[in-house]
Amino acid sequence: MLSKPATMLLGFIYEKPLNAYEIIKLLNYMNVKWWFNIADSTVYSTLKTLEKKEFISNTIYSSCLRFIKSLYYYTMYYTILI
Repeated sequence: MLSKPATMLLGFIYEKPLNAYEIIKLLNYMNVKWWFNIADSTVYSTLKTLEKKEFISNTIYSSCLRFIKSLYYYTMYYTILI
């Protein structure tokens, strides 16, 4: 069984591939912290947990020379379990 933060993050990533910063900004935009107490560090740790369980995968990319980002995307493994 998945935790509430994991289920929410999987829903966001199912819609489109996102990096952790974009997910945090989306949570702030939707005022999720008002009704569900989720810290920024929880987003990062939950993404790592989901990646270890092979629910999501990541691709490392660079938007410019200084910044390297991980783009998380949905894997087919999760679809088979549903």
